[in-house]
Amino acid sequence: MDKIKKILAFFCGEAFVKKISYMKNIYNKYKEKSNRFSIVYCILNTKMIKEDKKVEQIRKILESVKVNKIEKKDKFYYDIDILKRIYEKRANMGNLTIDYNKILNNSLEDFRTFIKNNKKEDNEIYEEQSRLIDIIEQFIDKIEEKLSKQNVDTNIINNLSNIKNKKSNNFYESLQRILFFNQLMWQTGHYLNGLGRLDKILYPYYKKDIEKGQIDEKQVKELIKEFLTKLHKDYYFKSNSLDGDTGQIIEIGGTNIKGEYECNE
Repeated sequence: MDKIKKILAFFCGEAFVKKISYMKNIYNKYKEKSNRFSIVYCILNTKMIKEDKKVEQIRKILESVKVNKIEKKDKFYYDIDILKRIYEKRANMGNLTIDYNKILNNSLEDFRTFIKNNKKEDNEIYEEQSRLIDIIEQFIDKIEEKLSKQNVDTNIINNLSNIKNKKSNNFYESLQRILFFNQLMWQTGHYLNGLGRLDKILYPYYKKDIEKGQIDEKQVKELIKEFLTKLHKDYYFKSNSLDGDTGQIIEIGGTNIKGEYECNE
């Protein structure tokens, strides 16, 4: 087998060999679940982006990902296209935890304004960041267009649309926003994505909705259950060394900036 791989690498390039090996791995995981997948299907429908600048890689990946149909009963959109990958000679950064407080308290438009106000002359980094925001907005537009043609809960579409120009307004919307950016990280090649202190991050939205009577404890539990179920989706794609080794760690309780222990019950 190693000899065959060396021959293929010589004639077709190492990227092709890695693609074949990766597709074989996906096929082995899928074959017991769906007869629609074959090794040929996987090879022909997989797109591995390489060589371009990172932002251009992300643009190509997000333009090519398939937006699958979701169930009418679903409360969230969360769908990683496992047949689209960014190929890197060196591993991408992993074990990252996004500051979800910033994600929930700012829209993409807010981030764009921040970049504009802090832009320096001929600074390529700021140009790339602004371009990346445009790409994410276009990706949201793509999802909205696909979902609008399906018989889905309109709240899902609204919650996704609000990411572009509104901060998160409630508990339900906050969960969707976290899922969206978590999905974005996995899709663009960042692995082992922790979720941090979700009790502290989500508590203000939970407290406000409970006090206003916009949600009750039963609804909260149902939303959290589906939220966690969505995070578990495609765990075989997300796994590192072992199946289930996804790094999606949620922390409950901890210390505040003064070093004092706190826990939102």
